[in-house]
Amino acid sequence: MMKIYFAADIEQRKFEGRTQTTLALKEFLEKKGVMFVENPYDADIIHFHSSGIIDSWKAAQWKKKYGKPVVYTLYSVSKTEPFNHFWNHVLQNVYLRPRKTNVILSYSAILPLRWRGYKLQELDAVIVPSNFVKKRLFDNTRLIRIGINTTYFTPAAEKKTEEKADSKTIKVGYFGHPSIYKGVLDFAKASKSFPPHYESHIHVTELTPKIIKTFQTINHQLKIKGLLDDMKKAYHDMDIIVLPYRSYLGAIANPLVLLEAMSCGKAIVTTDFEYITEITQDAAIIVKPYSPSSIVKAVQTLDDPQLRKKMSEKARKIICTHFQQEQSFQEYFKLYQELLNNK
Repeated sequence: MMKIYFAADIEQRKFEGRTQTTLALKEFLEKKGVMFVENPYDADIIHFHSSGIIDSWKAAQWKKKYGKPVVYTLYSVSKTEPFNHFWNHVLQNVYLRPRKTNVILSYSAILPLRWRGYKLQELDAVIVPSNFVKKRLFDNTRLIRIGINTTYFTPAAEKKTEEKADSKTIKVGYFGHPSIYKGVLDFAKASKSFPPHYESHIHVTELTPKIIKTFQTINHQLKIKGLLDDMKKAYHDMDIIVLPYRSYLGAIANPLVLLEAMSCGKAIVTTDFEYITEITQDAAIIVKPYSPSSIVKAVQTLDDPQLRKKMSEKARKIICTHFQQEQSFQEYFKLYQELLNNK
């Protein structure tokens, strides 16, 4: 029986993409007969799951101490952008709420990934979810994309003809944290200029009086909701989903909201960061970050129902082909077997 020690960066907030993925992988491996041990001495493999590279020092140390294969899954996608990070940090504190890591400048926004993560090259395998991150690291880096449950996140049943005729309102939604880095204020500002038959929704994981006041001050017609129990239904209720990331610090390399919305067959508007377009390919309308006016134009382009249908079909196909959760977890299991066979 294979024995794994999981050194996992699990958050209290279970809806976090990294936490969801790590816990789902653990459950999958347990069904495969893998045993999770509480002491690294008892493990066949040590596996770190981390949002950054601070744990890479410990991982390298443990490889020498325990003499076991060490795998490191890196969920970070951050890229040096000191000026933008500083400006976004200020706006986040003024208009929304402090970030979890409330420092003036994150070290990841200043130091290149290879510099910060040079201890990673001492490990047996470093797993990253995108080629964008992979090409910035070392020869021991492997690509295993974050996957989702595509049998759960499915497109909604098509509306009947009479329902279509009665439904002239186009619903446009933002999903995610109340984060400047994810572009939520850009969406709110853009929503003021959407056509009259558009209905704008913001779904965020946290609502405070300050956050609500900020959104309502920008556009009092915004429909604002907090953390939702049924994400699939919320995606289905929207005709267009806008995810206007404005920073490389804004998401893990395969943002779960983006994957889930695409799997549900939604028309997507998002920004032109390389790690995002690596996922969406030609199945989304791509805009510049920091540009509410670009969001308005993109949303107006998707007024055409046939174009929305075409984009939704492409999006669903991409997720089913490349981002299946079962496929992702099978790749982890094969990696473990490979490392044990090579000991």
